[in-house]
Amino acid sequence: MAATPERGPLGADPPAGAASRPERGGSPASTPSTGTADPAESAASAADPMAITESERAVPEHALDPPFALVYDVVRRTAREREAGREEMRKRLESTHERYTGLAADAAVALHELRGCLDGEPAPAVLASIARRFATALDRAGVRFDDPVGEAYAAVGRRVDVAHAPDSGDEAAMIVARTLRPGVLLDDGEVIRRAQVVLGFVPTPAEREAAPGRTDDGEPPAAPRPEPSNDPNSEGGSTR
Repeated sequence: MAATPERGPLGADPPAGAASRPERGGSPASTPSTGTADPAESAASAADPMAITESERAVPEHALDPPFALVYDVVRRTAREREAGREEMRKRLESTHERYTGLAADAAVALHELRGCLDGEPAPAVLASIARRFATALDRAGVRFDDPVGEAYAAVGRRVDVAHAPDSGDEAAMIVARTLRPGVLLDDGEVIRRAQVVLGFVPTPAEREAAPGRTDDGEPPAAPRPEPSNDPNSEGGSTR
């Protein structure tokens, strides 16, 4: 009977040739690296600290945002820019509207005063033509007048400003005796300026007859008009 070889202790060193023998079903064991770096890689790393090599990778200083955060930031920035553009356009439209309404109100007051000067007087044809052109231009621009002269105050009280009214009397019997400044409004109903009026009462027939200096028609006599003069220094004369 052959003798079996004795087994060595568990912690004994393997034989000298054991490291080079392949394991069962595997490849030969690789030799450990000595840690010597490639001179070319070392030179490249020294020249560019951010260069990526096989042994290292650049790490950003801050953590990268996830994709949904980037998309949200883009959408929010776009919404802010759009809102800023809308606000700028809104301011421009308001400024243009203010200039338009201010010009319309001033032109309406000027036309009202011009009509007051021409009313009941033999006006030159040029002034009458200017008044008609003013009225046509304002009408085409969508500007309307509110001249409530002769109307009952109870019907127009909400849209007029009273400059003067009788101290006593029934307010329901008051009428608009005179329009100092006409009201101005647009076609869409926007009120640019309220009318400014003077209130009074409708004179009774007895008051008309008792009023001094009135004719049978209830109107005061017209003042005599001076004869036209060619002297520019005389009152009522024409100048060039």
